[in-house]
Amino acid sequence: MKLLLTSYGYIEDQGETLTTVGKGGQESFLAAPVGFGERSDQVLVRAFWEDFKLKVFPEKFVGLVERFGDDEQKYHELLFLYKMTPLETLTEAAHRKMDDLPLSKGRKSKWLPSDLVKTLQPDSLNILFLHREGEFQHLFEQAE
Repeated sequence: MKLLLTSYGYIEDQGETLTTVGKGGQESFLAAPVGFGERSDQVLVRAFWEDFKLKVFPEKFVGLVERFGDDEQKYHELLFLYKMTPLETLTEAAHRKMDDLPLSKGRKSKWLPSDLVKTLQPDSLNILFLHREGEFQHLFEQAE
């Protein structure tokens, strides 16, 4: 059995949310694997610095998704979602500079109006994001 830990983080600014878009148009948030001994929030602090040269802090732990499945081997995956906040106010130029920036694995950054962020992958991130202003969410998802 394989245990996978992945942190996802987003920034909201001026009514928009920073997402990532893959080659096939799949939207998600900036993601970082959590290694042994690492904190799930701190891997995102590092990822935002590495990809955007942006200093951030985890403002809110929005939720957790537990996914179970059996692709080639059984796995249990934990997805952590955090709202991240820049340590400094984003200028209009910084906001534009972060749009359409090439990222790892063929992804690009993309600012989207927050109310249009509805087709995230994995799907369970949509539920967490939709309820981001409310209580902490803990979801379970069984892969088919």
